[in-house]
Amino acid sequence: MTVSNHKSSPISGQPRPLHPKPNQHSLRQIPIIRFVGNLRGNDPEDISNRARFEAIKWLRNRSPGFPDEAINGNSFDHPVPGAHTSVVRLQIESLDFWAARLDYSADNGVWVTEQLIAINKEDLSVSYGLRLTLSTREENPIYSATIPGVLRQIVEKVGMSRNGRDVSLFPGLISKEEEVNSLVDLITDRRRKRPIIVASLAEDEEKYTSSYPIDMHGLARKTVGLSHVYMITGPAAFILSDRLGKPLSVFNRAIRTYRPGLNFEDVDPYQHPIAMRHVVENWDGIGGKAFEDYLVQMSALESIKQFDPERDVPGFLAIKTAATESRRKEALEEQKKNVEHTQPNKEIITLYESEIADLDKNAKEWQQLALGEEDSRRKMEIERDQLKAQVAWMRDRIDHLESVDGKEMNDARNPLLNIPEAYKDIKDWTDKYYSGRIVLSSRATRALKNAEFSDIGLVCKCISLLGSGLITNK
Repeated sequence: MTVSNHKSSPISGQPRPLHPKPNQHSLRQIPIIRFVGNLRGNDPEDISNRARFEAIKWLRNRSPGFPDEAINGNSFDHPVPGAHTSVVRLQIESLDFWAARLDYSADNGVWVTEQLIAINKEDLSVSYGLRLTLSTREENPIYSATIPGVLRQIVEKVGMSRNGRDVSLFPGLISKEEEVNSLVDLITDRRRKRPIIVASLAEDEEKYTSSYPIDMHGLARKTVGLSHVYMITGPAAFILSDRLGKPLSVFNRAIRTYRPGLNFEDVDPYQHPIAMRHVVENWDGIGGKAFEDYLVQMSALESIKQFDPERDVPGFLAIKTAATESRRKEALEEQKKNVEHTQPNKEIITLYESEIADLDKNAKEWQQLALGEEDSRRKMEIERDQLKAQVAWMRDRIDHLESVDGKEMNDARNPLLNIPEAYKDIKDWTDKYYSGRIVLSSRATRALKNAEFSDIGLVCKCISLLGSGLITNK
């Protein structure tokens, strides 16, 4: 959905000034979150009114002294210091736009929240768009990608869907074969733009409990609209493994993220990362809460990568510029009807000045956004190179540890010096020392519990040979 806004404007033909380098602390626009969804319901007017009510209620809590006409959906400007709010209403042909922008000052810059509610009277659909941007002069601003609460309000009070799937504040539970099949359809859907976070339960777990490493209900609320969040039971996880293949499976309290664009013809499991149970429990030396925060930041970043400004809903300035142009045309038509009018119409002059100011502001924000994108790209390249170096070091370290004689290894790291005393503990031992290399199936785990072979050490040594790679399939 796009709005035309002066493609032939003389401003667009002017040469663009060279932007200053980021280290000169120029003002930059850093995109944080982008979201587009469809509001649910059969009455477009009622749906849009309810969504607008929630949006205004959220704005009022952050920008005191809101005007009474706000609830009517009319355009207005509310210049509160540190919490400037602007609202624009635009009706053209079969489209009805309501756009709001809040510029909220904080220690690290100005947080710009844009909302758009758009009614298409032809297909009776109602779209909702949300953009969160940080405008800052800091070279390395510290911030956390947090979804504005208004999105949760609208999802809860009105209802929303995206790409035919409901947007939910709660994680889904996958326990039946038909539910696994539906999940596989979603994972392999080429149109999907949101990551899918699948948290597996232990093999014998059928329900989510508070002992799980991360708060799945909190994660679903923090990533609402940005990621699909599911939990999968142990038995269902084995069905999923059969459908997707072991390289893309998730099991035993591991958590996997299936990013958009999964292609079975050329699939790379590392593009859909899995975090094993012990990794989640020790993430950043903190634990599950830190991993939960990582998933939230990843979801926000993916929303930026998947956003298409040409196809998704337009931004606030585009709507405001189009609304100003529409009012100017109406004023010109009114002037033509008044043949006795001899003086320039002051309203038209004011609208021209407003339109030029909007275009200038729009151009500056696009330049600032480009600066932010360029700076982010350089930082991502640096982080990529650092990660490559870290991966290379870890591979060398693994090769070194596997080549060292067992007697020279640290007791805590040597699996053969930490052989369990009972067969029931072999699964945990295997998961700890051979994660990602050996997976004990539920059938093998059950068989171990009734094992009669007395030499448990010999069993562990055989598992160790398999895990070390000394035995290969031929």
